[in-house]
Amino acid sequence: MQEPRALFDEPTEYSWNKDKYANNLCRCFHCNQRNSAENGAEDIAVLPNGLAFFSSGLHDYPVGHFKQSAIVGKIYTFNFNHSHETPKELKIEGVMSINPHGLSLWQNEEGEVFLFVVNHHPNGADSVDKFLLDAKTHSLLHKMSVSSEDHSHIEAINDLVVVGENRFYYTNYLSKQLPEGIQTFGRVAWGSIGYFDGQKTSLVHENLLLPNGINISPDLKYIYVSHLGRMEILVFDRFSDGSLALKNNIQIGTMADNLDVDRATGSIWTGAHSNVFGIIRYSEDPTRHKSASQVLKINMKDGDMVNMTEVFADDGEYISGTSSAVHFKNKILVGTVFTNLMYCEVN
Repeated sequence: MQEPRALFDEPTEYSWNKDKYANNLCRCFHCNQRNSAENGAEDIAVLPNGLAFFSSGLHDYPVGHFKQSAIVGKIYTFNFNHSHETPKELKIEGVMSINPHGLSLWQNEEGEVFLFVVNHHPNGADSVDKFLLDAKTHSLLHKMSVSSEDHSHIEAINDLVVVGENRFYYTNYLSKQLPEGIQTFGRVAWGSIGYFDGQKTSLVHENLLLPNGINISPDLKYIYVSHLGRMEILVFDRFSDGSLALKNNIQIGTMADNLDVDRATGSIWTGAHSNVFGIIRYSEDPTRHKSASQVLKINMKDGDMVNMTEVFADDGEYISGTSSAVHFKNKILVGTVFTNLMYCEVN
């Protein structure tokens, strides 16, 4: 049997020349799709010390190739302070299978790091799994599951943001009460935002069309949600009981996927899909189809957008299907749904 190749090859340099971002150095760690079972970096979260975590190998997608492929889900770390090193796979202990989607980090007062991961199970159930990071062994130790089998308000989770030791908001991208294709292509707004208070789940906002990424402002006052089906970002006021009130709709004219918030500046960073038909074809088979990619930076103040910048754009030839972007000290890590991971140094 042929030896499997490493997930990430040696980095290749790429300079993207456009306006003031000319000559920014981008190093792209390519995923070998043909010889590796793992694919992509669908969601990324980063600690204040520069250690990033990302989900790879998403294989529960509504259409096509990757729902049927024998892909193995994994979680990796990437250290911004040692960016010359390739990402390192984390050993996962205490779960039968991992098919990771969105993820979120929580660090307690003792300095312990917990990673919360959206996990799609073979039987069709969805869960949020909580893991404790063991830095010495580079392992994730399973601590808790919040599953759709026990909580009816969990349906088809896409992403989450942790706001307390065992409290989080999450997006139901779709409802399981209606076939996926009808909701997606029929534009049926049955998506929702849920909240887990440590014991039970509840829906805090409903009737959304494909809600995707979710995050929180550094002051913990506002919840941001990518309303992918409407090409906007929703801003909610957050209250102590977990309830939300819509404050603002930010029209961005593209389909933002996951959202990351720079804790130092409060800016939202996102990977986005600018061509709806491109991302559909790419999702069916990313080995044959390309999808245009964008990275956006949205500066925020008191829940309102100050301005928005397109930091990176590509027609899909260099990097396809951008789904996430995180910023750390003038460095950017860009993930894709199925195919590769890109590291950029921004002047």
